[in-house]
Order: sequence, then C-alpha cells, then structure tokens
Amino acid sequence: MSSLNIPLGAQSGRPKALRRLPQLLTILLGCVLLWGLCRLWITRDTTSAFHASNPAITLHLSLSASSTQQLQNAIGSHQLLPDSPWTIDDALIWAKRELSIHMNEAGEVQGVSFDAVLDEQRRQSFESFGWNVHEIKGKTLISRGESPSEPRFRLMFASLWPLFDGYIVDWQQNQRFSAQISKEGVRFVGAGQRVEQQKSVVLSENSSVFAWMHQSPSDEPLHLPLFFSPLLSDSSLAELSQMLSARLEQIVLGEDDGGMFFHLIFTEHGVDLQEAAEIAKNLLSQHNLSTTALTIDSETTVSEIRSSTQNIVVDVQDEASTTLLTAQDETGNIMRIAHSDESLVLSNRETPLTLEPYLHESACLSSAHSSVLTAQLLESDVLAQAFGSPNQRLPFLLSISHEIAISNRSTALCW
Repeated sequence: MSSLNIPLGAQSGRPKALRRLPQLLTILLGCVLLWGLCRLWITRDTTSAFHASNPAITLHLSLSASSTQQLQNAIGSHQLLPDSPWTIDDALIWAKRELSIHMNEAGEVQGVSFDAVLDEQRRQSFESFGWNVHEIKGKTLISRGESPSEPRFRLMFASLWPLFDGYIVDWQQNQRFSAQISKEGVRFVGAGQRVEQQKSVVLSENSSVFAWMHQSPSDEPLHLPLFFSPLLSDSSLAELSQMLSARLEQIVLGEDDGGMFFHLIFTEHGVDLQEAAEIAKNLLSQHNLSTTALTIDSETTVSEIRSSTQNIVVDVQDEASTTLLTAQDETGNIMRIAHSDESLVLSNRETPLTLEPYLHESACLSSAHSSVLTAQLLESDVLAQAFGSPNQRLPFLLSISHEIAISNRSTALCW
C-alpha cells in the first residue's frame, strides 16, 4: 500500500490568518481611538467662555485650513469690530486654531477672543479705538468690558464628526448647535424650527418676495430662532399679536408694482368682525397722518402729528367660510383682513388670501421652509425703518449673509 502525499502546510495557512485578525482589529481600533483623542485635543474650546459683557450669543469657530479658506473667500473683508478698521481676515490672522465672536441681544459684536497674544503695538492700536485688550493664560479677549471671565477648557465631542467647524452658543437658553462651513455658507445643525403644515397666501406673478417666514407653535406672541430674531422681532408685530389675542404664524414681505407689501397670518385668534374692522382702520390710519400746528404762546409754535379714521371706508364681503374686510382711505391705500374661524390674514394687497400648500426654495438649504433674503432687504426700506436709529447697528449674522434659511432641523447663513 502506497502512502498518501498530502501537504500539511495548506491546512495551517487559514487558521494562522484568523489568528492575526484580532491583532489587526486591535491595531485598527487603537488608530481610531488615537485619531479621536487627537481630534478632541485639536478642537478643544478655550475661548467661547472668555468674555467680559455677558453675551447673548457666541459664534465659536474651530479653524482648519479648509474652513479658514472658506471664511476668507466669503466674508473676509467684512468689518468685525464696530467703529474699527479690523475685519474677519484680521481675526483669522490673529487666531491660531480657534476664534470666538461674542454678540449681545441686538446681534452686535461686543467682543472677540482667540488663542494667541498680541504684541504691544497692536494692543495700543486697539486701545486707541476704545477697545480693551485682556490676556489670560495665553488667550486674548478684545472687548468693551473691563472685567473678563476666566478662560475655561471644554472638549467638544461633536468634533468627532468630520464636518464639524465649531458651534454657536445661545447663553440664555444654554444651548449649543454645531456649525458646518462650506462654500455656500454656514449651517447650524439642530437650530431649526419645526413646521408641520406649510401653507401660504397666493401671490401675484410680479411679486418679489424677500422674507417668507413660518412660525412654530409657541406661547410667546412672536417666537423666532436666535439668529432670526433681530430681523423681524419688531415690537409693533408683538404688540399686534397681543392686540389680536392671536399667534403670529407666518410673515411674508416683498415688493410689487405698488411698492412694498406684507401678509401676516395669525391663528388661534379671538377677534370678531367688528374688532377686525377697527384694527384695519387703525392700521390704515398710520399711512394717513396729518400735521397740525399748535400755538403754545405768542412766540412758540409746535407741530402735532395726528391720525384720523373718519375718511376710511370699510367694505365687507363673504366668500364661502371667509369674510373679507377691506379698509380704504381717500388716497387709495388699503388694508385687508381675511377672517375665518381658523385663521386671520392681514395684508395691504387685494390678492387672494386663501391659504394653499407652499414649497420654499433656498439657495443653500434645500429643505428650508423659511428664509430672509438679506441682500434685498438691505436695498429696501424695511431695515431702514427697523434699524433707523443711529445708535442701533445691523446684526452681525444678518450683515455677513445674503440669505438666512430655516428648515425643521437646521438654520443656514448663505454667503
């Protein structure tokens, strides 16, 4: 009987490879853990809590070669500190790997902190423009305030996501939303506003809309995300919501052949027809002001601005379940209210005020349901009226973007 010639080496090859698999997995896991630890250390936050004026909002940027290049290309030439010559490009040069921009409730920049120190000549330059320079533990704060807080160390576990470029902090609500910077803009994940039903008014073909905003349910008369609030949180809108005992659900602002138009959609209202008519007349009278000269004594004459509702005509029409009230003055200005049990639509146009499904299109946030085209607003009279005071500046986040877009999940600033 002849012996079988069976090579034994072939039998031991596969078990040997399997014995190496745990070692390979251990090495791979070790590399991932090492990368994660390095990422956490590189993106650590030591400047967002370094401020002197109790900011309402802080934009903390974790700088990389890519994000720095995107910021320089998009908004590098924009002024950073009010009443000073320094730009965002300058701040990106000062900082090494992190930069925090602190803003007050009005959205104005009130301080900048970063992970580097300045030379004496640059310190004196800031002080000559009225800015204080504070240096603590190798960090610098440029602020109007004089009593800065201590820099605090914070690891940001959200930075383990490769697209992480920093975050924005709402100090009042103690919330942080991750920031993602791209060539289209900066997106704040988690800072959206959920809207279940997206319906709006029907606009004419020649309408140019530069603000289309939906509101989420809230107990407050006017509730907006923290980036949006400086733009449309005008006190008159809040007062109007309280006057109507209603919740402001949607704002539409734009221009057509007749000039600026607006549509305000309220829900959960408790207004009857008589009250609606009086509201329309009072709002319309604001556009029909007269100046009356009053003599106080023999040498002093002052002028008093008065409004009158005497020459305003109100027309009432019923269409299905909706009642339309149109108030018109002698010059042809109108104020229209569409009144139903579910909603109340206030407008200065005689357009159809029925609500229909609406799909919004944004330049940098495909799922957006609301947006404000800031570039067009800057060219209109809306911001001039809202920020007409010489002591009130345009909010920083509004001024660096061409559009602010909001979806159910995110808010984006489009360059």
